[in-house]
Amino acid sequence: AMEASLHSALGKLPWAVKPDAESAAALEAAWLADHLCLLQDFVLLCGHKRRVALLLELLEGSVRENFSTDITVSGDRVYQTLRHHHSTLSEQWQLQTLRMVPTFSEPIKQVFDGFSPVHLRYLDEFCSAPRLIDWLLGHQSTDTFNRLISISKSNTDDAIAL
Repeated sequence: AMEASLHSALGKLPWAVKPDAESAAALEAAWLADHLCLLQDFVLLCGHKRRVALLLELLEGSVRENFSTDITVSGDRVYQTLRHHHSTLSEQWQLQTLRMVPTFSEPIKQVFDGFSPVHLRYLDEFCSAPRLIDWLLGHQSTDTFNRLISISKSNTDDAIAL
């Protein structure tokens, strides 16, 4: 009898009240929206993690000599920001949970603020093609480049081939 009255009393507490179907649906929709946002941020964060590593590889590698000063030692703000984010993500990637994604994603989003998804994909492809970058750096004449494009255009209209 005492156990029954205890269950009865607990059932009347506010947190024990079962929500009606409309409230339950609203809670579920809010939960889904929250987690969908976290998952989208996680996907973006994965891309930024890869992107930052590729950018640093370029900046510390083949394009380094094209700067008037050595950005790796001159205190360049953008380089230092990329280096900081790369270090943070590399060291703490295995420790993160889905709930921690905003902690990592919000600061790095500022680096790529203004980049559309198309720009980010272009940057990914460009950074993933070191041979193309080396070729472009070796052929700095715009006139020569335009002449090569016009020769290619006479052989194909395929935008990808160009």
